[in-house]
Parts: sequence; C-alpha cells; structure tokens
Amino acid sequence: MDWEKRIVADPEVLSGKPAVKGTRISVALICELLDAGSSVADILDSYPFLSSEDIAACQRYAEKHGTEPCGQIQIDDNGIHLPGKSLPWEKVTPL
Repeated sequence: MDWEKRIVADPEVLSGKPAVKGTRISVALICELLDAGSSVADILDSYPFLSSEDIAACQRYAEKHGTEPCGQIQIDDNGIHLPGKSLPWEKVTPL
C-alpha cells in the first residue's frame, strides 16, 4: 500500500501537518491513539470516514519519516517498551 496516495501535508489544513487526505485527522493523532492502546477497530468506530488503509498509511508514514513509533509502544508490569528500547518502571518519572 502506498501511503503517498493517502497522506498529505497542505499548508491550509492543520498548518501543513501530515494528515489523512480529505480530512483534518493528523498522522500524529492516529499514532497517539494507537500508542495509547486503541485498536484499528476502535479508531474506525470513532472516525467512520477513515478506512483501515488510512490507518496503515499513517503508520507507514510515521515509520518512513523517523517519527516516534506508531502503534508499537507496549506497556507491561516491567515497564514501557519501544522497538529496540525499554524503560523500566523504576526509571519512569511520575507527573
């Protein structure tokens, strides 16, 4: 799937931040939702005008452009885990 057909950066929409074409839904929002534990089905329920291909395009865009991992954060009893990096709970600073 080619993300370039689904993700656009238009200065007139969201100040040029990458977004799903024809929407005001940013790549960053989709990544935040996935990283917070939302499933693709959850996102599609909340944004029925999106498709699973749109969400996959957001993930591919994020991967290609070296932004934070998109939908790859895992949290368990041992800490927070990103691809290639783990942060044990004892090193996490509470807010």
